[in-house]
Amino acid sequence: MEYIGHIEAPAGSVPLTRDGWLEFIAQRPDLVRAPSRMVRNPATGQPIEAHPPADAVQLIRDESNLGAFSWAQDDSAAVIATCSEGCRELMAVAAREIA
Repeated sequence: MEYIGHIEAPAGSVPLTRDGWLEFIAQRPDLVRAPSRMVRNPATGQPIEAHPPADAVQLIRDESNLGAFSWAQDDSAAVIATCSEGCRELMAVAAREIA
């Protein structure tokens, strides 16, 4: 995935919130939470199921994964946008729609 930008509220407006982002993605059928996957626990070496954060979603259109949106890990009231290979322009358009 390639970083293409971030979405934040315009200066002087109400800032984005993680709860607001979660409400927004719940209303969008094209924003799909990534599936959990099996990984190895580094402490024990045993397999465990890793669940992606609820605020991280993939943009799926026409059965293609165009990229992903996720709440900023530093909680800076921004949504980070990344794109799949070859999908930069489509993902940029989608990010502008979401903004």
